[in-house]
Amino acid sequence: MKVAVLTVKHVLEINKTTNGRPILSGFDGLFLQLVLNALNVDYEIVIPADGEWGLKKPDGNWTGLIGMMTRREADMTHGSVVITKQRTEVVDFSRPCTVYGETFVIENPGIMISNYAYLYPFDFTTWICSFCVFIIMSVLVFIIANQKVSLHQIFFEMYGNIMKQPLIIYKEFLNWNLLICLWFGFVFVMTLGYSACLSSFLTVPYQKDTVKTFRQLSTAIQKGTHRAFVTKGNFIAEYLAASEEPYLRIIGDKIISKDWFFDILDSGSGKYVNYKYVEIESRPQLEVLYGGQRFGKKFIISKEDIGMLPLGFVIKNNFCCIRRLNAIISRIDSSGLSLKLLKDSSMMASISSEKELSETDEIKPLSFQKMYGCFLVFFIGISSSLIIFILEFVSYHFLRKKTNFIGLVKRKFF
Repeated sequence: MKVAVLTVKHVLEINKTTNGRPILSGFDGLFLQLVLNALNVDYEIVIPADGEWGLKKPDGNWTGLIGMMTRREADMTHGSVVITKQRTEVVDFSRPCTVYGETFVIENPGIMISNYAYLYPFDFTTWICSFCVFIIMSVLVFIIANQKVSLHQIFFEMYGNIMKQPLIIYKEFLNWNLLICLWFGFVFVMTLGYSACLSSFLTVPYQKDTVKTFRQLSTAIQKGTHRAFVTKGNFIAEYLAASEEPYLRIIGDKIISKDWFFDILDSGSGKYVNYKYVEIESRPQLEVLYGGQRFGKKFIISKEDIGMLPLGFVIKNNFCCIRRLNAIISRIDSSGLSLKLLKDSSMMASISSEKELSETDEIKPLSFQKMYGCFLVFFIGISSSLIIFILEFVSYHFLRKKTNFIGLVKRKFF
């Protein structure tokens, strides 16, 4: 029996024993191995020359696995071929093995290093409202104090209270206890909230925003900032282009018109995944290739799925073992072996790259770039204090000379 397959690292790999017998590995390969062992048949593994799943060409012929089956160059394929209406018109399928959605993976942009991180705990509206409350309360205190204290002194005292400094209570405030209590409550909540949020930002670095949904991906592709790549012969490009949703059609049309396709052997290599490039593939395959602990948090797999279609084995017409094949698939599915194979393959992918991760990870000292904001605030404060000191010094000597000059004039002429 000839079995046509597509090889992808950690998904379906082919090794040979000393006597030349093929041994399959990867979650898709192990699933196929279980089926072949249960069928108890001798088999030969064949791979399509173009390395594609199968798309219909303008002349009516098919590429990839589907093309091999239509030309009767194989008896069956492995069980991860998407069952579509167009494909069922030319080939037969087994009962569905499972149902998976298509999603995408993008490189994690990392943490945001900003010199203005101390402004992150509150949004713009909260800062504006807090500033308005500060101004209004300062003016009210100035009025209540019967203008016995200058307004700028009131500002400094109220600001100092926000900085957890004691507030001077004038005797005029004794009849305004409720207002003062409300101010203290406001200061208490705002300062504690700011401190807690700032501590959380310092403990857990702020992540840069990136594309996480297909709607966001569509918008980014329209702007020309991102690209979406799929494997050659994958149904998803045509599926997106024919979607009823406009934003999905944009993605599909761009993939087809810009020829954003790559060879299936490059799946999982990361060549087509970075901050601006995404790879669209089935969720299980992306979880194995990019998920788990294999790359730590280097990649982000979208939580959104599209194209929820069944997957199954492509079989030739009048296949001899169709009933046995369907029964085997049903038993494997009922026993939960599919999920176990997927988890085992993910674990093996993580272990295989563990050495690579241990060699690339390194501890870096705290850089000046990360502390630049602190130094910036410090030098601004020092510079402001120095400027105020110079102005006060010049003002003092100017007023002193002016006073001495006026006194001299009075003594001389009056």
